[in-house]
Formats: sequence, C-alpha cells, structure tokens
Amino acid sequence: MFKPKHYNGDADVRADHKEGMAYVEDNRIKAKCRAFALSYFLDGKAYDFYIQKVSHNEEDWTLDEFYTELFNFCFPLNYRMQMRKKLDQAYQKEKSVSKYAHELEELFNMIGSIDEREQVVRF
Repeated sequence: MFKPKHYNGDADVRADHKEGMAYVEDNRIKAKCRAFALSYFLDGKAYDFYIQKVSHNEEDWTLDEFYTELFNFCFPLNYRMQMRKKLDQAYQKEKSVSKYAHELEELFNMIGSIDEREQVVRF
C-alpha cells in the first residue's frame, strides 16, 4: 500500500496532491476523516495550516476545499502573477520543442484559467 509524499508547505506546484486524494479513496477513508488522515503527511507550514484552519472542524472539510485552502495558505498571494510574468518571459531559444512545450504546460497549469486559444498563441 502506497502513502503520499510528505508536503512541507513549500510554494512548489510540483507537489502532487493527487497522491493524497488517491490515498484516501483507495483506503476507503470516510469523508469526515480525510483531512485528519492527510494531516499525517503534512510538515512545516502545511501542518501549521492543518492545525490553525482545519483541525477544529476537520470533519466538515472536503478534499477540494482542503487543497484549495492549503494552496492559499502556503503560496504567496501573488504567486499566479509571478507565474504569469514567467510565462511572458518564456521563449523556446535552444530548447527542444517537447521541452519548451512541457515548460509552457507546467506554467499554464500553475496559472490556471488560461483558455485554449491563448495557450496555442503562446506556443
């Protein structure tokens, strides 16, 4: 049985929260116990989030709410703006097409809500 990686609250979108979602679903953890179960895989700032925001009513938190608020707690307020600026400064230069496409896709995912037309134009 796999367990999700520990998350310490670093502003790193590569931290894969899908693992946590799969963990609670695969182990058939009841909805009202999911936030508590995930707290065992939180460290540092992410655990502070759990203690300060979730622990007093953990049974009321959905997974979507949990991960959205965890993001809001751990990431800087202007994180998406920073990623937008990084996107505006991204150029292929000497990178292979696949490497550049991967870089753009990662930025699109971090920023969110970028329509398909804008993605195509940017590529």
